[in-house]
Amino acid sequence: MASWTTLNFHNVSTTSSKMDLFGNATITQNGQQQIKTFNMTNVDFPTDRDTLIFLKNGGHDNLTIYAGPTGITFPILPGMTIDLTRAWDLHDKPVIRTSLGTFSGYRYHTAIKSIALPTGDNLDLDFYASYEMNTGALMAGEIWATLNGSSAQIVTTQIREANLFPTQNPSRCLIATATYGSDLAPQVQFLRDFRDQKIDTTFAGSNFMAAFNLWYYSFSPSAASLISPSQNYRSIMQLLLYPLILILQASAALFDALSFQPEAAAYISGIAASGMIGIFYLWIPSILISRRYRSAMKRCLKLLLVVLCSSTVILVISEVLANPWLAELGSAAVILSNLLLFGGLLSIVPEGNSVVRWFSRKIHFHS
Repeated sequence: MASWTTLNFHNVSTTSSKMDLFGNATITQNGQQQIKTFNMTNVDFPTDRDTLIFLKNGGHDNLTIYAGPTGITFPILPGMTIDLTRAWDLHDKPVIRTSLGTFSGYRYHTAIKSIALPTGDNLDLDFYASYEMNTGALMAGEIWATLNGSSAQIVTTQIREANLFPTQNPSRCLIATATYGSDLAPQVQFLRDFRDQKIDTTFAGSNFMAAFNLWYYSFSPSAASLISPSQNYRSIMQLLLYPLILILQASAALFDALSFQPEAAAYISGIAASGMIGIFYLWIPSILISRRYRSAMKRCLKLLLVVLCSSTVILVISEVLANPWLAELGSAAVILSNLLLFGGLLSIVPEGNSVVRWFSRKIHFHS
C-alpha cells in the first residue's frame, strides 16, 4: 500500500489540538490495484508529548511515541489491528526524500513479532517512521512484513501537506538567522534564495544540500542557541560571515551567467565558492602548518587534487545514471576537496614570493 496524507490542525494549544486528516492510498492485492480515499475530522491530538506525527525529543535513542487512542487497521491484512503507542528506538539518521523535498532526519523503529495468522504461520512486522530533523515532523513511514523467512515492504506513506510546520521550506538557515536576528534579514533571505532558487533546482546541487544538511543540522541548533542571546557573539559572527556572503553573492552571479546549463552552473559556481572560501578562511592555518610540515602539505595537496578529479568523475556518472547516492558522495567530495585544496595552495607558493616571505617573517618575528 502506498499513500499520501494531508493534515490540518486547528484549536491548537500547548497541550492539545484538533486534527483533520485527508489521504489517498493505492492498495495492491493479488496483482490488482485499488484507489481508496479516507478522511477523519476533529480528531483529538496532543501537542505535549512525542507522537507519531511530531516528535518533541527527536534524536534520543528511545522514545515512547503516542499513536492515537485506538489501534491502526491495515486493509491488506484483513481484521488486523495494531496499537503503535509503544517504545520506539532510533534506527538511523538518514536523508529523507519526499515529494516536498530532501531532508535530514531521524528514523525510528518498532517491531511486533510472532503474530499468529489463521494459516498457522507467524508474521513479524517492522515499522519505521522518518522525521525531519529540524522540525520533528513525520515525513514518511514504512512497514515491512516477514513471513517464513521472506521480507517485503507492504506499506509506504508520505506527508504531502500540513499547516503546523513549514513543509514548503523546513530547512532554515539557523546560524545566519541567529547572527542577523531575523529570518527576514537581507543576508538570511539571500542565503535562503541562493539555496532554494539556484542550488536546490539542480540534481547535483540538491543532493549536495542533502549531504550538507545532514552535517549542518547536527550542530547548528546548539550553535544558534549560543549566538542568538549574545550581542557580542552576534557581532563576531557577522564579521566572520561577511566574507562568506560576498563569496556566495559572486557565486550566485556566476550561476546566473551559466543558467542556460543549470547542472554545469551548479558545479562551476560550487567550485568557485569552495575555492574562494578555502583561500579566505584557511590560508593562515595552512601557512602556519606548512612552516613545519611543508613536504607533508605538498603530498596532501596532491592527494586532494586526485580526490577532486575522482569525485568529479563520480559526479558525472551520478548525473548520467540519475543516482542520488552517488551524487551526494560526488558533490560533497568535490566541494570539500576543492575547499581544502585552495586553502592550502598559498602554503606551497615559493618563498621568493614577496607576500609569503613577508608573512613568514611576521610569523617568525612573533614566534
